[in-house]
Amino acid sequence: MGNKDNILSNRINGMNYNASMLRFVAALMVIVSHAFALTTEGDDWLMAITDGQMTMGGFAVSVFFAFSGFYVTRSIKKFKGSMRSFRWARIKRLLPSLALGIAVLTFVIGPIMTDLSVSEYFRSFGTYKFLANAVFVPIHELPGVFANNEVLHTVNGALWTLPVEVLCYISLVVVHELKLLEKKKGGILAVLVGLGVTVIAFVAKYTGVEILASMVAPITCFYVGAVLYVYSDAVSVDWKKICFSILIMVVATFCGVLGYVASVALPCVVLLLIYSGDYMPKSVKLLGDISYEMYLVGFPIQQAIISLFGGNMNPYLNMVIAKPIDIVIGYLIYKIVNHKK
Repeated sequence: MGNKDNILSNRINGMNYNASMLRFVAALMVIVSHAFALTTEGDDWLMAITDGQMTMGGFAVSVFFAFSGFYVTRSIKKFKGSMRSFRWARIKRLLPSLALGIAVLTFVIGPIMTDLSVSEYFRSFGTYKFLANAVFVPIHELPGVFANNEVLHTVNGALWTLPVEVLCYISLVVVHELKLLEKKKGGILAVLVGLGVTVIAFVAKYTGVEILASMVAPITCFYVGAVLYVYSDAVSVDWKKICFSILIMVVATFCGVLGYVASVALPCVVLLLIYSGDYMPKSVKLLGDISYEMYLVGFPIQQAIISLFGGNMNPYLNMVIAKPIDIVIGYLIYKIVNHKK
């Protein structure tokens, strides 16, 4: 009985709030990472420890995609092939908060923070072009907004991951329709994913398209999470596996290949760690719920703070100011979008 209790599939249907806390922590890690990336004070802590192989933001994004692959696969199984229900569930979670955040950036923050006059700002085509972000088309600048920030003028650089996530959802639906989310065909799925990310990495290397290179780790993490769900009745949850996966990543860091190894090992650590026990109370659920909204608004909050400080500032001061604001605004957006009439 004890061995059966340790099987992952036997632990994933009950209430477990460890994931909520980990998602919240990951959202805060993005703030820390961007505090360094948007100022002139050097690398974030994980970037320094790994000698430039992984940022805290990259770590957090990998965590988010591992979660997503695991839980979205569970969602597809839950809807028992009803892709309309699945698509609607995904749209309801992603689009309303994104659309509200983009509208506030465009029509409230933009006019306040732009170097242009208000009339010039609203006459500019770039203002309305930015609205394409609400449907997962990444547009990085608003006219005159954050133009004096020393490091980057991007309004919300974090949004680049959303089209990648949507791509993962679409591909997962295709995989499901091809009956590849079954244990008997898991090997085929693994080979296809491996070939897919290899092709993306190859094209990125020889075209110099940076966004393609950035897609490799999130997509891999997403599908490792998906495969872990597919084989959840064959995976045992124990600390030996967790510690071994961490050790593999430590060794990979010294060998200079952390980026490749972490894409597989990190989702295993995260998901096994979540279900290794029930450590968090129900009260932390809201923190996990607002992590998506925090991710959506954190970057422009930090850019606005930097702009108010003259275009550059100490990264520690930036993160100290930005974190509580991010939590509050993330919470407000979440409550507005999820308000039950």
